[in-house]
Amino acid sequence: MNTQADNEALQPRNRQRRLASAAGTHACAPLRALERAMTCALCLRPEELQRSHVIPEFMFRALYDDKHRFHVISTDEAERNKYQQKGPREPLLCVACEQQFSRYERYASLALSGGIDLGYQFDGPAVVLSELEYKPFRLFQLSVLWRASVSRHEFFKDVSLGPHEESIRRALFDEDPGPSAKYGCVMCAIVHEGAIQQDVVLQPERVRFSGLKGYRFVFGGLVWVYVVSSHRSTAGIERGFLQEDGRAIVLMKQLGDFGDLIQMGGTLQAQDKLGEVRSNSSSSGREEA
Repeated sequence: MNTQADNEALQPRNRQRRLASAAGTHACAPLRALERAMTCALCLRPEELQRSHVIPEFMFRALYDDKHRFHVISTDEAERNKYQQKGPREPLLCVACEQQFSRYERYASLALSGGIDLGYQFDGPAVVLSELEYKPFRLFQLSVLWRASVSRHEFFKDVSLGPHEESIRRALFDEDPGPSAKYGCVMCAIVHEGAIQQDVVLQPERVRFSGLKGYRFVFGGLVWVYVVSSHRSTAGIERGFLQEDGRAIVLMKQLGDFGDLIQMGGTLQAQDKLGEVRSNSSSSGREEA
């Protein structure tokens, strides 16, 4: 699994912004928009919508300070650092569908935090997990990808699944995890100075992985690379997906392997935005003392 194709997926592609076209706009557009806002994105029923997370809230825990805030930092020099107290949320799911996704998130949270007994085996630059429950963990992975695509939040603007969006919606609605090779996800841990770096969440981006289209998410100390294609890869990357027998491979990648993250850090350092974060963190610590 430690191949050139793996590193290829760590770097975002040059990409165009997704634009909303005005073609076909007519007098009923505001009503249609209002109707969509009151329709659950998963079950498609007219229901009161919850303020739903796309990336689950537990993935932001490591970012919070003692006042339950985290920094939002942009490489846009004109955009100043700001605080948020919750990850991105929006009206998206009804109560029942929100509870359905919460079950998957609960299982993933326990599996990733050591709350469930799993098998571990080191295999070179990777850790092979075993005894994962395929259905809830797989549906958790799919739910994050699908929510990012249906989201109207600016943070997820680069995720657009096209016809795959409806295919995944149906699978989630039916609670059908499907075969491991379809919409598979490769997981890579971000390691720095011997520790997994859990205190970073990055905006999802389009990537190419072994010649296939995909999306890269960064949250919870992991890089999640989803392969979204109608074609099968010939490079054997499917071995790195969660398998139906409960096995999953997590590649252990050093921070230095993520060239764009290093470049981003350099840009923020040059803009003195990281210094501002450290200064605010120190001030918070003095206030607590």
